[in-house]
Amino acid sequence: MTRYSQLRRLMALGGLVAAGVLAVAAVPSGATIVCPRGIKPPSPYCINVPPKAITLGATNITSHTAQLIGLAGPNVRGGDLTQYYFEYGTTRFNRIQTPTGTIGRCPPGIGPPSPYCVSFKKLQLVTAYISGLSRCTRYHFRIVASNPDGWSKGRELVFRTRCRGHFGHY
Repeated sequence: MTRYSQLRRLMALGGLVAAGVLAVAAVPSGATIVCPRGIKPPSPYCINVPPKAITLGATNITSHTAQLIGLAGPNVRGGDLTQYYFEYGTTRFNRIQTPTGTIGRCPPGIGPPSPYCVSFKKLQLVTAYISGLSRCTRYHFRIVASNPDGWSKGRELVFRTRCRGHFGHY
C-alpha cells in the first residue's frame, strides 16, 4: 500500500516537472530566462523574467508642460532590450502615449531582435517631457515597459498643471 501512495506522489511530481518543461519550452524566442547556478534550460527551475516598470512622479510642472519620471528595464542585468513609454490623460481611460524609448543597446552593425542586443542595467531612470497640456487640469499617468519576455505597467499617479503661466499671466 505504501509503495502505491509514493508512486502516485512521484507520478504527480513527474506531471508537474513535465508541465514545467513544456512551460519553459513555450517561452517566446529571445526571452530572458534565469536559472539557478548549475541548471541549464529547459528546466522547471528556470524562470522567464518579464520587464519592470515603476512610475515615480512628475516634476517641472507648468500650466502647459510637465516631465514624467519612472524606472524601467528588463528586471535582470544583461536582459533583453526593453522599450518604454508613458501613458497620460485627463481621465484613467483617456490615454495619450509619449514616444517610445529603448533601454539597452546592440553592437555596431547588429539590430534588434538579436540575442546580442542587451541591457546592462536591471532598471534605468527614464523621463519624458510632455507639452500641450491644459492649465488647471488634473492628469493621470503611468509608465509601461515591454520586451520579448512580456510587459509591465507602473502604478498610476496624478499631477495637476498650474493655473497661471510662467510669468504670472492668466
